[in-house]
Amino acid sequence: MKKTITLLITFFCGLYAFSQEYFPEKITIDNQSYDYRYHHLESLFNQFPSQRIVESDGTILHRNYIAEFTVAQDSLIYLTNLKVKDKTENWINGNNLLHDRPDLTRPLYWISGLFEVGLGEPDYTRDSLHPVYENYLVMEFRRGKVTRKREFNALQMSILKENQWKKFHGTNAYVNVYQQLKKNGMPDADIRDYIRKNILFYSKKFYLRF
Repeated sequence: MKKTITLLITFFCGLYAFSQEYFPEKITIDNQSYDYRYHHLESLFNQFPSQRIVESDGTILHRNYIAEFTVAQDSLIYLTNLKVKDKTENWINGNNLLHDRPDLTRPLYWISGLFEVGLGEPDYTRDSLHPVYENYLVMEFRRGKVTRKREFNALQMSILKENQWKKFHGTNAYVNVYQQLKKNGMPDADIRDYIRKNILFYSKKFYLRF
């Protein structure tokens, strides 16, 4: 699904504000495909620019590819398909670019943290950056492997995020994130709320035990 939104993205490589068409990645879990708003290849390419396989200006909106990930039966996450933009701005199959990069078809061991997937149709009426869903799947990754996952309805998701915020706020990890966002140019007045909105991404692990 594509959506024209005002997008504010920080990936420890700069602060970008856009009002353009945004294309999420895709992820397949249990043979079901979902929109996926985490850009795992960019975290690799931004750290190692020479490994970038598609010409890009380094921003999420202009990455010029859509990665399709799969969580396999072994609970590891893989890059399974790649779409790229051709010269006419159309999306075409880009899997040929992976022939010389077998490392990208192995499990993505650099991925750790909490990542959510919205289940069902997104609702953008409240927030163009953070669509609301009736249900969510939250996965905890450790070195590319799903170690825990659980589904939540919207109310349960709100409670989960509040608990994560209470546990994370004030920790050394919170201070480090705060300072990095400030270094990247985010105003002090916005940082706290930004971290709170994206608390699952920044807290990186479930504090609740299920």
